[in-house]
Amino acid sequence: MGHIYPLSSGLKRGSQGRFPVDSSASVSFASIDSLDLRYGISHVTVFRERFPSVNQSLILLVENDEKARSQHVLSLSSAGYRTMEASNGDEAISVFHAHVPDLVLLDIGLGGKGIDGLEVCRRIRRVSDTPVIFLTTRSEEVDELMGLTVGADDYLIKPISKRLLVARVAAVLRRSGVGRETAEATVLGTPDLMIDLDSRSVSVNRVVIALTRTQFDLLAALAENPSRVLTREQLVSRVWGEWYGADHHLDVHLSRLRKKIGDAGGPRVAHAVRGVGFRLSA
Repeated sequence: MGHIYPLSSGLKRGSQGRFPVDSSASVSFASIDSLDLRYGISHVTVFRERFPSVNQSLILLVENDEKARSQHVLSLSSAGYRTMEASNGDEAISVFHAHVPDLVLLDIGLGGKGIDGLEVCRRIRRVSDTPVIFLTTRSEEVDELMGLTVGADDYLIKPISKRLLVARVAAVLRRSGVGRETAEATVLGTPDLMIDLDSRSVSVNRVVIALTRTQFDLLAALAENPSRVLTREQLVSRVWGEWYGADHHLDVHLSRLRKKIGDAGGPRVAHAVRGVGFRLSA
């Protein structure tokens, strides 16, 4: 069945494609399948697409560029995700607390006089471990981002294709456990390093330490295969789903993981096997 929505901009007979609908509608864009002439050419019948995913996870998109924001909303909606939007940092915090999204897509710059994306992420991390993916226009910002402890889970460099956006969102949601059935608790490791896969917590000598989502996923992948050497490709596939970036980004995550566990008095982890990959311990 179709639904009738008023168009917020003019539509000519024979128009095809996608057009913005009235802000009071429950969707942001309409796929033009047929015109309902009973309502004149200012209305359109919208037939929902067949979505490859019906998880209906809620994504908060924070982007001050209206055109880019609309494109991303369209890409996410066509993949089956529900979306909320914010054009600045203050609005993002307000929407986040009001709607509790499953994931946040966050432009770093945002522009204007309000708080930037980094500060938005810091404030989210004070109250939640909701996955955050940074959006950036400059590849040279990546190394800087990797050195910041603001708690982001991933990043994407603009311009972003629909396929990459949807794939990266799906991968981050998958590794965060959104929509996953609750499983029986599984604890891996030894008394000096305990990894609880169910609660996603890590304890060193019975003291819980704070790891980022990516650090936990890397440690869990190694702990689930304690006697195996995992290649870089296997780790990337397990944690990010698809290609993530330059090789040294994986090394940075593993280095920080080793440091956190070592500083807490735990064993050395993520032992590098030259020319092959990594295993849990030497």
